[in-house]
Amino acid sequence: MVKQIQFNTRLSRSEVESLTMNYFQLHKYYRLQSEDGLRFRTYLEMQSVLSPSRLNDSVKVDITETGTGCLVSCTFNLVNDRITSIDEEYFEAFLEHFRQALLQRKITMFSGEKFEQESKQYSKLYIWVMVAAGVIGFIISLLLKAEFLFIALAISFPAIGVWAVNRKRKRQEKSS
Repeated sequence: MVKQIQFNTRLSRSEVESLTMNYFQLHKYYRLQSEDGLRFRTYLEMQSVLSPSRLNDSVKVDITETGTGCLVSCTFNLVNDRITSIDEEYFEAFLEHFRQALLQRKITMFSGEKFEQESKQYSKLYIWVMVAAGVIGFIISLLLKAEFLFIALAISFPAIGVWAVNRKRKRQEKSS
């Protein structure tokens, strides 16, 4: 899965490249060798179970010169399609922050703390749902005497956990 933003800027290609490299260095990404565009990968750090940064594999920034400046396309390659609504909002906010940083020529740190805190609140629910699904899956596979069925069911446990988190979050937003 990918998250992407595309925008035009009046900056020159060299300015965009310099600002982009500074931006991602500030956010603890290192540059990868690439023949097409700029590529970055983040350093692995300890994070909560549902931390939005758990999904980030790499970032690709393509810069195309136009007559009035550059067209910038920034793409996050996510390692998993199972993303919570918190993850969606996090990547949208991060990409918008990147866009604003380039347009204003002012590199500042993106604070994803709000998203990290909210994801921590839902981590317990996610784990409990996965454990409950595991127990139910185990019982079903024992009752049907089909142990191989448990493996098939286990593949769906993370999706069930993400569904539960999204559902509870949606309910809480409606009630407030």
